[in-house]
Amino acid sequence: MYNGCEWLSTPIKIPDNIYTEAVEEELYKIFFEEIYNCEWFYGSKKISMRKQPLYRGKEESFFHIISGKDNPMLSDCQTDIDRVTRLRWGKEIIEHEPCMQSGNCCKGLLVWDYFDNRIRKIRRKIFHPKVNYLVILEERKDYWLYITSYRIGDTYRRQELLKEAHINGNINKKRPAT
Repeated sequence: MYNGCEWLSTPIKIPDNIYTEAVEEELYKIFFEEIYNCEWFYGSKKISMRKQPLYRGKEESFFHIISGKDNPMLSDCQTDIDRVTRLRWGKEIIEHEPCMQSGNCCKGLLVWDYFDNRIRKIRRKIFHPKVNYLVILEERKDYWLYITSYRIGDTYRRQELLKEAHINGNINKKRPAT
């Protein structure tokens, strides 16, 4: 449990907050075994990760989650310790949407679809406002593509997301209570 959320894991501890090759190997092991190479779902559709391109023998999706870079081969892949330590959170949030916990756990996840002008596709955002964590998915015919996930670090960006959720209509508000 983290920050009162009953199902969110404690951030991964990184010795001295220094990212090393050994740390990368441990993180990749977590990514590969718990996220990439297991079967999990959002709604009735399977979640899939990008399989190509490979960078240093690892999937680009791994580096995108820990650094935010679209293509680590073309840009300097500076890892973000905040993203690294919360590697598991994207999957945990997807698996618990809609959040069915009682009490003061997360007080609800915000979910909305938006049109990404850059790629000309509709994507889904899932935002956990209590811990300021955002997950982005893209729906395909038979599966959801996990695009990225990361913690929102500043108040201005958080306010932008809350406004965007309000404007685009929080999908959870439209769902019947269960």
